[in-house]
Amino acid sequence: MYNAPWQRYETFLNFDDHKVKITAEYEKEGDQQTVNQEISDKLLHLLNLNEQILTYCASQYLDTKNEAWLEDGETPVDDVKFKKALHLYQVDFHSDGEITASYQAGNLFWGHVIVVVLNSDYSFKYATLEG
Repeated sequence: MYNAPWQRYETFLNFDDHKVKITAEYEKEGDQQTVNQEISDKLLHLLNLNEQILTYCASQYLDTKNEAWLEDGETPVDDVKFKKALHLYQVDFHSDGEITASYQAGNLFWGHVIVVVLNSDYSFKYATLEG
């Protein structure tokens, strides 16, 4: 559905048993079928990269978790447990081609989320811990 005040399309889908919000910025409302196909193609490509994105998140924040975010008595987390705790909850396709994928991190970071920004060619730009 097109949200004119925000100049973007918004929808939800289920991925890995979780509801994911999808937004795509467009300057003006376009042909619905064309826009849906463009968003679907981009989203499918991104979802096919999900395991690589999770590995990237672990490479950026696993040490941080184990060095600064362990609770008293908690054992260090390995990369498998780390990646398993992450759940995609929002994807934003920006008009400049960048893509933002936001992951809920369970209790790894006390409710914070990991946000991964990708370039238009789906290469990693950076990841940040937010919330």
